[in-house]
Amino acid sequence: MSAMSRFGCIKAIVLSAIAKTALGLAVVPRELEFEQAPAGDAPSVLECFQVSHPVLSDKGLVSGTEVIGSPDGYGSAESTASCQQTLMTHSFQNSYGHPYVADYSPPSCEFNRVAMNLSVVSEGVQYDRLAIMYLGNIEVWRTSAAEPNSHPGISWTYWKDMTSYLSLWKEKQKLIFDLGNIVNSQYTGAFNVTLTATFFSIKMTDNGNQNDPADLIMAISAGRSKDNKGSAFTYPGDDASVSLKMPQSAMRAVISISATGQSDEEFWETDVPDSVEPSATGYFGKSAFREARLLIDGQIAGLAWPYPVVFTGGISPPLHRPMVGIQAFDLLENEIDITPWLGIICDGFEHTFSLQVVGEKEQEPNSYWIMTGKVFIWNADTNNSTTTGAAPQVDISPLNLNSSGGGNAGGPIPYQQSITRKIRVTSELTVAGERKKYEWNQRYSMTNDGNITNGGNDQYVQALYEGESTATSASVSYFFIGFKYPFDMSLTSASEENSLKMTTNLQQGMDLTVTGKTAFSYGIDAFDNRLRTKVSGSVLQTMRNATASYYQDSDGHKISGESESHQTYKFGGHGLLDTTRQRFSPAPLLYSRDVKVVGNKRVLDDVFVYRSDYKAQPEKFSLSKFVQGFAPVPNPKLPGMGKFLDQVTPASKGNAEATFASIQ
Repeated sequence: MSAMSRFGCIKAIVLSAIAKTALGLAVVPRELEFEQAPAGDAPSVLECFQVSHPVLSDKGLVSGTEVIGSPDGYGSAESTASCQQTLMTHSFQNSYGHPYVADYSPPSCEFNRVAMNLSVVSEGVQYDRLAIMYLGNIEVWRTSAAEPNSHPGISWTYWKDMTSYLSLWKEKQKLIFDLGNIVNSQYTGAFNVTLTATFFSIKMTDNGNQNDPADLIMAISAGRSKDNKGSAFTYPGDDASVSLKMPQSAMRAVISISATGQSDEEFWETDVPDSVEPSATGYFGKSAFREARLLIDGQIAGLAWPYPVVFTGGISPPLHRPMVGIQAFDLLENEIDITPWLGIICDGFEHTFSLQVVGEKEQEPNSYWIMTGKVFIWNADTNNSTTTGAAPQVDISPLNLNSSGGGNAGGPIPYQQSITRKIRVTSELTVAGERKKYEWNQRYSMTNDGNITNGGNDQYVQALYEGESTATSASVSYFFIGFKYPFDMSLTSASEENSLKMTTNLQQGMDLTVTGKTAFSYGIDAFDNRLRTKVSGSVLQTMRNATASYYQDSDGHKISGESESHQTYKFGGHGLLDTTRQRFSPAPLLYSRDVKVVGNKRVLDDVFVYRSDYKAQPEKFSLSKFVQGFAPVPNPKLPGMGKFLDQVTPASKGNAEATFASIQ
């Protein structure tokens, strides 16, 4: 993460930040010993999981390793023959710069839906790793790995609806799965991955109001598939721009942005405003505000505020085992409707599409962000149709962060930061012979208050990110998304008898309302044929509370922890009224889960599935909160990334940086 003098925050944060770069190569290898679990807790493969709503497959509703809703629940659905392909079976070991590459050919069966299953097993010592799947130059899934433990290790299974990319699955593709990993005498965990896709057809009722998949998808990426490489931009550094020629018959276009902070930017939500940074020694400035931007021909066309994902080694590793954080296995993208721009970009010429990330005062972020984008295009049905119109009018509010606070370097250093952003894009277009006014509106706000104490070792953050985006045609909404992302964290640390102890409390949620025609599946189509009445979209409300203690001796040889976590999850429909209003109470309720984990065991797991009698089976109750088998902090006495680098010999530091540069 950062060069933090706060003895606490790296103690966990660097676990994630250092390992995701080749800088991990510079750590002196050492044999690790782990604390033993209490007597009676026989070791077994630990099944990790992310709480999420089910996916529709040819077998019914699936989640993890289980079918939780039978095909009988489809009602009037007419399922046809399905077929399955194993897309990948691969062990990711020393795989930085060496992704898995294979040729994909469409299956012989007819299909209008695609469901993908990722199954992973791992054991040993390893950090979490970011992974991206591409079809050609187009990113189609971004996920991350759980941190394994010692023998017999961990496993996880995750389902992903891939129907949004139907046009790509219908053609031959180069499949690239990029999961960079390092295996040596210290970091011993390989990730053994199996990826399968199920292709099937099913007749839908449209009760879920889902959109048809796009006719054409174009990449906004580095375009390195020809070299058998991943195509993500590294920002800042890369010029995240491409030139594209849009089809002149386009009647709607949406651009999605996938942006993930890594290394110094992995915990951007804990950064402080520039006015406070001088006294907050070791903390990053530029504020806890991050904004991804889409530019068309150099003009801002839309904004995207990322979700503050906490990966499975982030803040404190025991927080995430076996139940990982929100979006850890499935990082969502942001949609920006660019239909108001079609009048000028459907002229038969190339136009420039660019991606950026900014912080306070429109500064470039720290190093670094992994970014891609893509354009989803729906063409007019009429022959020889050309979309025309004048350049859109763009109104955007100034970027003014309100911040206050400060204190002495030893603390306390209280601070406050807030910002509101708005953009409005309007134009008149002639689409398929009809002239209408098109409009794209976005509104965002952030409050992020914190306090740094104990000489910089402890930090408290209370934040809320919220916003909404609306696309209208002739003043009628055809797309809306509203969200709230609460984030509360307290982290305290202490040195006890030559050992490190860190205590963390994390409360994080995601409320999401989506109505209208979307580029992605947000889950409502899985229930389409189960619904008794039509809905306008979906509503998701989830909150996760986790507490963890992390222990490490002065040499990093003995590592253990205690943890307890609880997550509630509700998913359902959105009614036909008030479709452009944030409403986070699903009706009807289609899926819910209430799960509590103590140590490594699920002690509560209540699941409801609409029109299904599925019941989850929690594991045997254990009084122990004990968890074990984490990758160590490289040097707990020098907790920050920068200070860690100062201890690396010039030769090894140069080799590590050269390796890191070569894999980007």
